[in-house]
Amino acid sequence: GAMSTYDASRQRVVVFGGGAVNGSGLRRDLWEWDGATWTNRTPTTTPVARFRGGLAYDPVRQRCLLFGGFTPFRNDTWSWDGTSGLWTQLAPSTTP
Repeated sequence: GAMSTYDASRQRVVVFGGGAVNGSGLRRDLWEWDGATWTNRTPTTTPVARFRGGLAYDPVRQRCLLFGGFTPFRNDTWSWDGTSGLWTQLAPSTTP
């Protein structure tokens, strides 16, 4: 149930959240793969743990966008730029 996307501007695969292998609950880990090494990013602000949300890359804004998921149900939108080390919660006027 983890979410992933490819950040084309930084040439990294970005992976967020999902369920723990040992069944201990949901994760809010943020990992990046540069083609050779996995890096566990530890932002100070992060979305709540979730699974089965949507994570997509926005090439115009050069950011990864996270929407929704279950913890139980989530209807929030977050932005990850990968350089500042911060998730930013967004407040769009409409959501799916």
